[in-house]
Amino acid sequence: AHSTYTYYAIQNKKQQNANPFKAYHITERKPEPGDIIVQNRGGSTFTYDNLKPDVSGTHGDIVVNVSGSQIEVIGGNLSNSVSKNKYSLDANGYLRSGNHFAIIKIEVAGLQKEWSEALEITQEWEYPIMEIFQSSGL
Repeated sequence: AHSTYTYYAIQNKKQQNANPFKAYHITERKPEPGDIIVQNRGGSTFTYDNLKPDVSGTHGDIVVNVSGSQIEVIGGNLSNSVSKNKYSLDANGYLRSGNHFAIIKIEVAGLQKEWSEALEITQEWEYPIMEIFQSSGL
């Protein structure tokens, strides 16, 4: 469940342990390619502070692009589909959303830059890959 990896990423951040997966309030860090943004779904009302592991009602998407006042994300596992969505950023570059409550980052020296470069290279393949998934029924 999305709640499980998010919960433990929150614990990693609170404990400042060596695990590189750390979750932040959406007002603490700006989204970058490779981050996972986590939101409520199905009417759930979880927050960064009250999330528990192994519960339903959350969903995470991967940030693939940050441009001006919005981010683009790719997510799957909803109605057997893969989709691309856009979300607004505020004037300071933070995610502006009443439904999202966490942003997960991988904090390994140099990894974020490498991940961003890999996403740039693969973006040209994005739509063909999405078409393959959608046409195959995966």
